Amino acid sequence: MATQLWTQVKAHVYYLQLIATPVRLNVEHQMDVTRSAESSAVMALLFLTALGGTAWRLRQQLGWTVLAVGWWVLFLLPTTLIPLIVLVNEHRIYLASLGVILPLAVCISRFGGGRRVGSVSMATLALALYTIVLALLTMQRVGDWDSEVTLWADATTKSPQILRPHLRLADALLRERGEAAFAAAEASYRRAIALRPHHPASRNNLGLLYRRMGRIASAEQQLRTLLQASPDHVSARLNLADLLLEDGRWQAADSQYDSALIYEDTRGQAQIRKGKIALHSGHAENFDAAIAAGADEEADAHVGSGVALRKIGYPDLALEAYKRATVRAPERSDLWCNFGNLYVDRDEFELAIAAYQRVVDNNDDEELTRRAAIRIRDLLVEPSYENTH
Repeated sequence: MATQLWTQVKAHVYYLQLIATPVRLNVEHQMDVTRSAESSAVMALLFLTALGGTAWRLRQQLGWTVLAVGWWVLFLLPTTLIPLIVLVNEHRIYLASLGVILPLAVCISRFGGGRRVGSVSMATLALALYTIVLALLTMQRVGDWDSEVTLWADATTKSPQILRPHLRLADALLRERGEAAFAAAEASYRRAIALRPHHPASRNNLGLLYRRMGRIASAEQQLRTLLQASPDHVSARLNLADLLLEDGRWQAADSQYDSALIYEDTRGQAQIRKGKIALHSGHAENFDAAIAAGADEEADAHVGSGVALRKIGYPDLALEAYKRATVRAPERSDLWCNFGNLYVDRDEFELAIAAYQRVVDNNDDEELTRRAAIRIRDLLVEPSYENTH
């Protein structure tokens, strides 16, 4: 609590500064945690005490001063007492600022209302000029909100020692796609890791980025480094297992899935992957376990179960599994390709062609679309299909 209060004492002064000079606004302001009575925190406390004392002394002549201070304290009390990840945030002072703005309006009215420049009062002129200044500052700030990339890039410039802007900028860059975006995202993740070497999200996301870039060894290194510090980080463990599975290291992947299940039930995700590993031997038990563990809404579980059931010779059960999958993911091309394969096994060629045509119509996977088109062509010229047609 001492750390929280010393830090927020500085935050109150910083908020007053933002109201007085609303420049260099930012979604992630940089402020250091203060753990003891450092000089900056003591000076901030003395300043706030002086403001409060002045308001109290003026309560007879200007009764609203105590109300203004009380308003400010009331609306900032929750974030003053409750520790939050973000130390200061602009939106916290939207309502609290009335405790500053209303007294300021009274002062302008009292001391500037009677003075005039021509037919215009000084108070009106001052308000107009101030509004123009704020409008210009707003126009300058609007460009920063064009996209997530511009917003977080601005934050990294203004708060270079805060981790979150670098992490969020990298995440936003990944949605841009392209080699340049990937390179910029890598640099941002690395800056985040430099600020906090064992931050889980930074290393996990960097590992996923390397996987997308095809840098398997680098991806594995990042994920293993994270798991050394945080072995119970289930998401990273699943990502490492997926990476090993993709790289053909089935046993190592299976071991990682088992480890993930030790720390968390994963709601069937680990079982789905273990089922994929077991597909070569035709086992459907892992998919059943995944569904029972909470993955019933996951199309992967039902697709995998269907593939396994078809492989071990239960086409009717496989068809039912595929149908359950379509309820959860009706447009998945790989699912319709599996439908087509199963219908061919059952000599239901019209249904097979219709299923493959769904893949072609989706056209969201170049390889699957090509294979589906070939299957349609072959089926249309097969005598068996012509006879049943």
